[in-house]
Amino acid sequence: MSRLRSVPRPLGWALFAAALALFPTRAAAQEPVTITGKVTGATGESLRDVNVTIFELGIGVWTSADGTYRLNVPGARAAGQQVRVTARLIGFRAQSNVITLAPGATLEQSFQLAADPLRLEEIVVTGAGTEQRRERLGVSSQSVDSSTLQRTGESNVIQSLAGKVPGVLTNQGSGDAGASTSIQIRGAKTFGTSQPVMILDGVPIANNGGSNSVAVAEHTIMLILAVYKKMAWHHINVTHGKWRVGDFAETRTYELAGKKLGIVGLGTIGKKVARRAAAFDMKIVYYDIVRLAEDAEDALGVRFVLLPELLRTADIVSLHVPLNAVTRNMFGARELGMMRPSAVLINTCRGPVVDENALHTALTTKAIAAAGLDVMVEEPPIANHPLFALENVTFTPHTAGPTWDNWFKAFRNAFDNVQRVARGERPLWVIPELR
Repeated sequence: MSRLRSVPRPLGWALFAAALALFPTRAAAQEPVTITGKVTGATGESLRDVNVTIFELGIGVWTSADGTYRLNVPGARAAGQQVRVTARLIGFRAQSNVITLAPGATLEQSFQLAADPLRLEEIVVTGAGTEQRRERLGVSSQSVDSSTLQRTGESNVIQSLAGKVPGVLTNQGSGDAGASTSIQIRGAKTFGTSQPVMILDGVPIANNGGSNSVAVAEHTIMLILAVYKKMAWHHINVTHGKWRVGDFAETRTYELAGKKLGIVGLGTIGKKVARRAAAFDMKIVYYDIVRLAEDAEDALGVRFVLLPELLRTADIVSLHVPLNAVTRNMFGARELGMMRPSAVLINTCRGPVVDENALHTALTTKAIAAAGLDVMVEEPPIANHPLFALENVTFTPHTAGPTWDNWFKAFRNAFDNVQRVARGERPLWVIPELR
């Protein structure tokens, strides 16, 4: 058995003292770094709500009413590294300074931001809305001086514009910043509901590149089947104790095989609808402002026709167009009147593409047989909407796009686009109207 050798007492105390001497150094290395400073404008005025950020560490704060800020960096992340501190505020040119972090130190870093006036034509307001005129983009060539955009206690940019810029009228509803907000520029309004209002300084806005296109295409087929098989009507009857009620000749259901599907707008979603409809042995025609090459049409199994012919011959008309000045109220009394009395209208694109008053008339007068709608002009619609009283309409609450599966696709696409810009490349899927 080995014998433990004891350490002489004087030497033991010496080792203990040396160990204690190391603790202050280790403790100091864990102390946070404090960065303080003030952000002012060119004339020395204090700037409130400036975003002061260290992007490398993902740390940021906002300046207070007197323009001051206090930024704390955990000691474990302040191992003498150099970082870039950036101050940003709409209406001013961003400024960055490089500092070296020293554990336990208090550093002073102030900023004086130069004015960078915005043009209103560079200000984009986005968000789905609750008014019939929603999604209209208001643009103007007026200039907004940086002093006009300087915040004086407002919680968001919309409020800072209110009453300060000629020709711009704003109002703010309850809820989060940007919720229930409207901004009016030269008479054109863009409304927001639950989505935040975005005001961007000349930055292109991109969408998500068809991340929900599969979901919308599947939803379109689902609505077609739901209308043709009277799914909602049968469900309500069964849950109310009615089993196989009604005259079969009056409550007819149909098959998709052999029916002609007319697709209006053969973009990413329209093409996916065509592929899925082909699996049901449907005949497919389409109308689009850009026609496919013949070999592409053959590969997809579709045939191009002009819109009037599509409306006159299709059993089902499915809409897949963007909402713009041309497509707003694209389907009114004239277009619905061209459709067959047995025809069905499916809309999974945008509510204002269809004139709802004309659709109500067409459905009640049996000018067309039925409709399947995922979108409406006003969302959410009023409780007593006239279309709700009709049995030949099937509704879903604008849910064609989001699914659990494509939630991850959306994040992937967005992040990939951010990486493209970071590499100096042009982003994909930039919305043309917002370039």
